[in-house]
Amino acid sequence: MIKHVFVSVLCLLTLVNCGGGNPTVDPAPTPETNNTVWLEASPESQGFDATALAAAFDAAFMDGHYTQAGVVIVNDRLIYERYRGIGTLETEALESAGWGQLVALYSARDRDSLANSWSMAKSVTSLLVGIAIDRGEIESLDESASNYIPAWANDARKDISIANLLDMRSGLEPMCIDFFSGDLQPCTSAKDAEAGGNIYYADDQLSACLARSLDLAEPGIATWVNLKVGSFLYSNCDSMALAEILFQATGKDLQDYADRYLFSPLNITALWWRDNVEVGQRAGNYLGYCCLDARPRDFAKLGQLLLNDGGWNGEQVVSKSYVEAIKKIATDSIVQREPLIDAYGLQFRTLVPGYIDPQTPSFPVTFSTYAAAGFDHQYILIDFDKSLVVVRNSLYAPLLFAERDGVDNDSERKMHLDIDLATGRPNIANTSFTATLPEGAELPVTNGFSIQQFLYDIVEAGK
Repeated sequence: MIKHVFVSVLCLLTLVNCGGGNPTVDPAPTPETNNTVWLEASPESQGFDATALAAAFDAAFMDGHYTQAGVVIVNDRLIYERYRGIGTLETEALESAGWGQLVALYSARDRDSLANSWSMAKSVTSLLVGIAIDRGEIESLDESASNYIPAWANDARKDISIANLLDMRSGLEPMCIDFFSGDLQPCTSAKDAEAGGNIYYADDQLSACLARSLDLAEPGIATWVNLKVGSFLYSNCDSMALAEILFQATGKDLQDYADRYLFSPLNITALWWRDNVEVGQRAGNYLGYCCLDARPRDFAKLGQLLLNDGGWNGEQVVSKSYVEAIKKIATDSIVQREPLIDAYGLQFRTLVPGYIDPQTPSFPVTFSTYAAAGFDHQYILIDFDKSLVVVRNSLYAPLLFAERDGVDNDSERKMHLDIDLATGRPNIANTSFTATLPEGAELPVTNGFSIQQFLYDIVEAGK
């Protein structure tokens, strides 16, 4: 997940005080263009205590937890959902930070309001790789990535497989912004590196990711972290490389390919952000690591697709074998993360409900829940044993500024952070960003939302 969005996102979200342009709230896709229909059922009909389930949502939606949406699907039935806009304490937090004029952007929310995926999009990229393998456009997970990134073919990078990229085990360094040059370079901060690298600051978020080397003599994180092909280090650049591989293998960018082979079969309308170049995949490179705008119910459909072993309404959207490979990450892709242990592979991770004490005899635990996970606690949770899907999204407003360079940015969704280094503030007329709350705005978090607690409370309500 992407963390510490910026030392100056405080300034990014001080937008309205910088002059020159008005942020617009992007309209959600209309029900006519996205006829999202779930079969609905009472919690009791699926073995859940309605009162306990409501209490779980009361806790998750507490003012100060910045929760916009929560959805629970059991046995292919929607048994509970809730939506809300910004609360009183959350409003006060924005106002105390000097951002009072942004409050209206986070006002009323309902089931048709957009949420943002952040790194949940990595899992969607993974499903697209699985579909490309099913269609014969990519040979296999073991295929060399250099078959689609020719610059990697004549050096040590030829040993990097597509699976290595999916598992965040490429051995390549994560990249970070140099604020003075505006270019990406190998991360030198452990905090930035472990968060995947803050490539979202750069206009071109692809070129530097493809130019990374395995030369550990280069300055950066690799000089003091033992990086090699097969060693785990979470990296947004690995997911950007996957997006380029898909483009080269299929001739279609992420948005086009997903629309045709994933979103359309599931009747999903989703909008993917790009970087801010005029070349690349489609006058910009799609952000394979993040930033897909969709409705929470549609995120839930992606979880249900996995529960259905890749099938939807009689169509095999992604092969059962690829879903089985995702399930195997719980044993094949263990990652140590104190104080918990989880697994990460194929751009998915595992999650344990509640707090697990590493000193207890039962630790490490048996994983039951798989997750597409994103910054600011965006989650699609899938429990195969319980036939359960849970979605949680935080408050979100796409900051889109129409009339940037004569382009209607409402439809463009091209990420651009134009920071004035002299003032630490962005040029408001030139900035577009996926502004989730709270950490996307660097708001202080005390007693914040816990996905483990939310999942635990939901599971307990089903006992």
